[in-house]
Amino acid sequence: MDNYIKLQEKLLFKKPVSDNAENRYWNSFNQVLEKQHNQSIKAISASNNIKQRIAIASGNIVEIFSTNKNQITQTLSRFKTQVLSLQLRCDSQLLATSHEDGLVNIMNLKTKTSLRQFKNFKKPVHSISFNNTDQIYAAGDDGTIKLFDIPNDIVIRSIPNAHNDFIRSIAAYDDQQLLSSSYDKLIKLYDLRSSNNEPIRSYLANHPIESILILPNKLNFISAQDQFTTLWDFRKDNLIQELHTNQKTVTSLTLAQYHDQTRIITGSLDHQIKFIRTDIFNVTHQLKWKSPVMALDASLDGFNITIGGNDGQLQINQLKPSKNDEDIEEEEDYIPEYLKSNPHLQRRIKNYKFYNRGIYSKLSDYDYKVPAIQNQKFTGYEKFLVSFKYKEAIVKAFKEKKTSIILSLVEELSERGVLEVALKDINEEELQMILHFILQKMSNPKYSCSMLHVLDILVDIYNIGEIYDQARDELQIQREMKILKGMILI
Repeated sequence: MDNYIKLQEKLLFKKPVSDNAENRYWNSFNQVLEKQHNQSIKAISASNNIKQRIAIASGNIVEIFSTNKNQITQTLSRFKTQVLSLQLRCDSQLLATSHEDGLVNIMNLKTKTSLRQFKNFKKPVHSISFNNTDQIYAAGDDGTIKLFDIPNDIVIRSIPNAHNDFIRSIAAYDDQQLLSSSYDKLIKLYDLRSSNNEPIRSYLANHPIESILILPNKLNFISAQDQFTTLWDFRKDNLIQELHTNQKTVTSLTLAQYHDQTRIITGSLDHQIKFIRTDIFNVTHQLKWKSPVMALDASLDGFNITIGGNDGQLQINQLKPSKNDEDIEEEEDYIPEYLKSNPHLQRRIKNYKFYNRGIYSKLSDYDYKVPAIQNQKFTGYEKFLVSFKYKEAIVKAFKEKKTSIILSLVEELSERGVLEVALKDINEEELQMILHFILQKMSNPKYSCSMLHVLDILVDIYNIGEIYDQARDELQIQREMKILKGMILI
């Protein structure tokens, strides 16, 4: 029986190709924090600070998560109004927040005190961005963009009517240039060295824009609008490529490191999170989250990904540490405790280590591993099939009611030429069970060929006439479908 080849279960549906190196990499992230908030997660900041801290805004509360301690280290709740946007400075010492009353607040995280409060906006501010350690951009729903000087508490530059609708995202291109996007479907690049308030370039999208992201090469940027993720070139006025990646609005964009490459991560209201290559602009990995994604961000080293949902669900995922050489050496020197504790077995320790010396060795190009021979275990219909009890095998398979197994067994018995033998001498109860299953499945094109073949044999053996008309109609339908399929292929 050791040489017996088991029946291969028939695959009814094509499995997606998901077992590749990149999918395994992103699936190896562990959940280190999951927390339910009372209000939706409006903003997350994690990608721009060297200390790998993560700031999360929910309602009028801001939480600071430390990736070194894997816990929330600070909770800031002194804000009077809802926090709409936030960003940590690169040294993680200052936190900038914008609010629904138009306030832009700069806070010292060490002392938990507010250093500056800019009250220059009358409408909500949904986007802020540090220009350098001393300056910060802010854009409000009134279409105005302002550049603030934090040490001197002044407005350096103001661009009124930068957009005709709500500004939802801004990004500092360099010290003197700013990229902004709005619900007016326009993306504009401003040069603050210019004396006028006109953009040096404008890019027209097809839908209101939720978010923009500048790629590390400084030649391209990404925009998220409606269900689309779009690639743009700073040097051209038209888009390069547009991906219809989602079924609902894409709300957030961020960058993450995959080894020495960069990936774009998108979050959407359809619960989907997708990873896109920056060079060929294709989706390489995707996952479905538990709620609509409102905000997401990845840490600077790419080892932490934070996701915030519309229902207040927060989740922080961290990359599993890989095994190093020291861990492997420890495994090679491992001796079970029961050998150490039992004095009668002390003399066997050295023999144990010698016997298991090759467990963790890797195969070289010229090595051959001899496969271990194991006794096969048979369950269900296999017990009867291996003993050539075809009737008992097919009855057992129909009783299990697993369609893939039944189809595989019917095809195997038909190839052996014993299907008619297997269906003989079954009792009335078993016949009724098989006929009931056939009537359920034979209208499905995936199963009709095998089911009708079994039915044809049963009609010849048991002279069943009641379902002959139904079978004849079904056969006619199948013939017409084959003709139609051939016409479509032509």
